[in-house]
Amino acid sequence: MKKDNTLRVHSLEKAFTIELAGETLVTVNIAVPQLTPLTAGTQRINRHYKAVLTFWERYARGNLAREARKQYTYFSAQGFPFAPFSLTLTYTVLFLNEQLLSVVLDRYEYTGGANGFTVRQADTWYLASGFPLHMKLTAKQRKEVCGYITNLAQSQQEIMYFEPLPKLVCQFFRENQFYLTPEGVAFFYGEVTIAPHAAGIQTFVIPYEMLPITGVTNDENT
Repeated sequence: MKKDNTLRVHSLEKAFTIELAGETLVTVNIAVPQLTPLTAGTQRINRHYKAVLTFWERYARGNLAREARKQYTYFSAQGFPFAPFSLTLTYTVLFLNEQLLSVVLDRYEYTGGANGFTVRQADTWYLASGFPLHMKLTAKQRKEVCGYITNLAQSQQEIMYFEPLPKLVCQFFRENQFYLTPEGVAFFYGEVTIAPHAAGIQTFVIPYEMLPITGVTNDENT
């Protein structure tokens, strides 16, 4: 029988609640990707995401639980209602071919008040080696990408971006805040960097014609 070497992505999940005197203090839901079949590269990637899961589980049971306990104790003494804290980590596979994998991790955290916050992390991996792809832009490329992003943002009339937008786009641009898509390289900006909180994380796709990536074929660029 022919061996199936098709790469598959599975979820490794952890969900639990932390309570005090029967009251829920923290709800936690964590999901990270795991790859099969197992090779040297996929095992290295799997170990990385297992470590990510362990890190956020320890954070939730440690720092987050302590802060929730303090707030619950104070609110109870004052007769105020307590809203349970929460930590949710989800992942999305945005690009996958025989050479490269792009994964986005979104971590949502709520610690009281009107709104929680979301932090995004993106990883692009060489599947054969299990090592990450790091973006290294020249000064010229960085200037061109920032200009392209500024033009894209200015064309989006539904979002009230902060001013001066061209300066902020360049100031908060991070070349390794990216992931791959079939259409191009997507760079993203964290919440409340170039737009209000309600606008969320802002993402801008740079076409591969402008920013080629080794390992992305012409067929995938179309």
